[in-house]
Amino acid sequence: MQRSHEDINKEPLKQKLTLGIDGNVIEKAKAAGINISAITEQVLKAITYRPNDGYTTHDVARAYQALFDKAQSLLSEYSNFDFQLAVGEVGFGKVQLDSDRGLLIYDDHENIINDNVLVDSVVDVLYDPMQILENLIVTLTIIAEHNKKKISELKFALRLVKALSNDEVEHKN
Repeated sequence: MQRSHEDINKEPLKQKLTLGIDGNVIEKAKAAGINISAITEQVLKAITYRPNDGYTTHDVARAYQALFDKAQSLLSEYSNFDFQLAVGEVGFGKVQLDSDRGLLIYDDHENIINDNVLVDSVVDVLYDPMQILENLIVTLTIIAEHNKKKISELKFALRLVKALSNDEVEHKN
């Protein structure tokens, strides 16, 4: 059955789901400003990703690339700064997902060895998806906490400026 152009462009219908998650984890995620629904959806997409043409190494690399693309998008959404996410180990170095430049390989002294890494070339040294997900959540939590602190400071500064402005108005009257 052929789908019309309109059907292809429509967002899929969202469906409610009840999950059992540790209350402390939920509170920390909320406090950090993490969208639990969005992250859960992305994890499920990554875990249930099934290529149409088989289970080759290239298919695994494509699945990792899909995960990395979403992770980069999330990192960019939470911060304008450049962040690296540990996604694998090679020799004495690390494979890092850079929020701006994609995959990079660093040596044990944190110098970039290779800055134009294709997933296909490192697929055998990448962490398991759950480890990458854990690293992503930790990184997003750190960024969100920083953003939360910054917003709190900005709100205080705004209240102080408003108070000073009101004092100026009162002194003129």
